[in-house]
Amino acid sequence: MPHGKTRFNKLWLQDTDESGTLIGKWCSSGKDEYHYKCTKCQVDLSCANNGKSALIQHAKSDGHKNSMKDTKKQCTINFEKSSPGQDTQCSSEQKNQPTSSQSSSSSLSYSFPNEQSLKAEIIWCLRVAYLNQSYRSCNGLVDTLVAMFPDSEIAKKMSLEKKKSSYMISDGLGPALLNQSQHKAPYYPHGG
Repeated sequence: MPHGKTRFNKLWLQDTDESGTLIGKWCSSGKDEYHYKCTKCQVDLSCANNGKSALIQHAKSDGHKNSMKDTKKQCTINFEKSSPGQDTQCSSEQKNQPTSSQSSSSSLSYSFPNEQSLKAEIIWCLRVAYLNQSYRSCNGLVDTLVAMFPDSEIAKKMSLEKKKSSYMISDGLGPALLNQSQHKAPYYPHGG
């Protein structure tokens, strides 16, 4: 530690704050090795003087608490294959507060917006990615859903074709899930 400054430590992301929320849900490394970023408050703060306690102190602030209240609902989507040759089962569970639950390799967790049609599009794109389906499987999907569920306002508001699903997966969901998985991955400071 040069000059007595504390560097940001990725191991802190695996701990919880006083509210029981995983620090990695709202914190990431900052602009340099002596800063962290609160992704909920969109601020870059120093941990050079107080280390991990700076993160904990920020989590206690009224501004951070308000930002956490505004956090969108968490929805965990589980894709499970029962046995070879059987269809994949999909189920979702909604929670009002983000939790620090462990995620298995067959489970994806993503924070959904309040707009139900966009949520439905995201769920479909996650399914396409998970099952390695062709983007062309999205062509005509909305028409099919509207025919199946004529009273559904959600289906009527959806717009999902090949190009949009490709964009949502490669430029939206992919980077977001990669960022999320990097926060959950164990940190090994010396390669092992």
